Amino acid sequence: MIELVAHNKLSYKQVESLFISKGLKLLTNKYKNNSYKMLCLNSDSYKVLISYMKLKDNRTPTVFGNGNPYTIENIKSYLKNNSISDKLISTEFKTACKNRLIWRCNKGHEFELSWNSFQQGRRCPKCFATVKKTTKWFKEEVFNLVGIEYELSSEYKKDSEHVKMKHTICGHEYPVTPSHFLQGRRCPKCAIKRGKEHATYNSGITDEERTEGRFLYKDKLKEWRVGVFERDNYTCQVCHNRGGITLHAHHSDGYHWCKEKRFEADNGVTLCQDCHRSFHKEYGTRNNTKKQFEEFKNNKYQIQHA
Repeated sequence: MIELVAHNKLSYKQVESLFISKGLKLLTNKYKNNSYKMLCLNSDSYKVLISYMKLKDNRTPTVFGNGNPYTIENIKSYLKNNSISDKLISTEFKTACKNRLIWRCNKGHEFELSWNSFQQGRRCPKCFATVKKTTKWFKEEVFNLVGIEYELSSEYKKDSEHVKMKHTICGHEYPVTPSHFLQGRRCPKCAIKRGKEHATYNSGITDEERTEGRFLYKDKLKEWRVGVFERDNYTCQVCHNRGGITLHAHHSDGYHWCKEKRFEADNGVTLCQDCHRSFHKEYGTRNNTKKQFEEFKNNKYQIQHA
């Protein structure tokens, strides 16, 4: 005779504790089994569905995609959170790449664009056609896209005419059309290199860190980020703006070199997106220090009170 052993079903509190530890807030009090998808909010307040079993296996819930019935709602939240004036008209989402959604810009023009293209920065073609495209305009587009990693070395004339771009990490200068660069074409010298030959190769990290990057520590970084924001009352510590802005958590002593302080709240500071970009534009994106930040903050204070 075969004896059947009954497995104890997890309680709702046990399930909830795992979701909380992963930075998720449950929006339902129903739990059926380990494969039952439960509705919750992630740390950025987007609605997601994921089961206890997948979450326990360190799977990440889908925020935007056809696997999430709340994608349209999440896109609208994304627009609001990032102060984007374009409105989403479509009510159905199929795929991020092929499905062309209907949008309306702040001037009333309706246009079709996939969610992937929208996230990459493409907008209303009618409005874009009226923008006065100058060298200054293209430099701003480059900075908004890649920061200081690339810089323009020649004058912009038109989208289809080659300009010279310099990859500041490896120093290589190469020709590319502005339209191709904005679509993602980068340094050809670095593209064909791998491993130790690549300009960004870091010998001070493990192979696992090299493969996964910051995704390896995503849970710790989320916890660190929330801790920094809460301590600073969700207020930029340079311009003191609060509400209606995009906030970043900045490492005072750089994430890349100061490993022992990566997840210490005391090594973080809340900055708005504009102040964060201004800091890295002035001091670069690696080997940053707390001394640099204090200098940056003092300079900003003197300018604001001059």
